[in-house]
Amino acid sequence: MELWETIKDKATDLGRSAVKESNRMVETVKGNFSVSEAEAVVRKLKLELGELVYAAYQNQEELPADTAMEKCKEIDAKIAEAATMKEELAKLKNQKKCENCGNVTSRTYDFCPKCGHSL
Repeated sequence: MELWETIKDKATDLGRSAVKESNRMVETVKGNFSVSEAEAVVRKLKLELGELVYAAYQNQEELPADTAMEKCKEIDAKIAEAATMKEELAKLKNQKKCENCGNVTSRTYDFCPKCGHSL
């Protein structure tokens, strides 16, 4: 009877591990998608800013500073949002970013494999 209990316990543990890993994978995919969406919004906002600048140039008008600043602040906010999401994603993947070169590597490393900087 003990053998069956051991097998049952091991199967239960394996099942829990599989569920945990699949949840981590789902969260990783969601995170990647969110980062991609935020980066797409940044590209769109930059394009809008460029169109505003060019339209003002074409019409030989000055671009109102508050309009440009508003777009720039929106861009900065989305860039910060994407950076935060990337940090969370790195934690989920058990990774960290080198402060010196920006390389993303495993948390198990003490030194960056790209530049040698202490992690």
